[in-house]
Amino acid sequence: MVSDSERGRGVLSKKDRAFLFDAGSEEIKSSNGRVTRSRIRERIYDSVLDFKIIQNEVETRDRETVFEDYSEDRDLQRGVTAALMFLYQAIEEQGEEFEEVLTPAIERAEQRVTQDDVGDDVNIEVDVDFTVETKLVISDPDPEKYSQEEIGQMLADGRIDGKDALGLLQAQVNEE
Repeated sequence: MVSDSERGRGVLSKKDRAFLFDAGSEEIKSSNGRVTRSRIRERIYDSVLDFKIIQNEVETRDRETVFEDYSEDRDLQRGVTAALMFLYQAIEEQGEEFEEVLTPAIERAEQRVTQDDVGDDVNIEVDVDFTVETKLVISDPDPEKYSQEEIGQMLADGRIDGKDALGLLQAQVNEE
């Protein structure tokens, strides 16, 4: 797959991606950095609004083509997960309950799928019930306490993210 910085335009342009990946703290705080961040915010907002058009106007075959290799495309899987994470975090930060958004979205999607499959108006009932168990993330990890296998397991379990795992591994190397 094409690396993130080489991909074609999506919500972010190549220039936007380069800024987010490579900009130092000084550049982010500069006048140019503020303008770039503002442009990115506007694109994100517009992209979220575009999903109503995408949902209503993009044909089923086009959606299916985009996701046809989903089970093998790890980048696409990670992108979908990141999009849901972003939306969840943004809605929760506004003091809203994500469930209040997710439940009607799933219900409407199920109605549309059922209607597409059956072809007529049908009444369906969707029961959305799930439990999310969060794990405590290590806030001040001591790299000497963990083996590389334990760091890998914490990463796999979601107790630390990739950035934290890399930091722990680099700290171990630096101590040697």
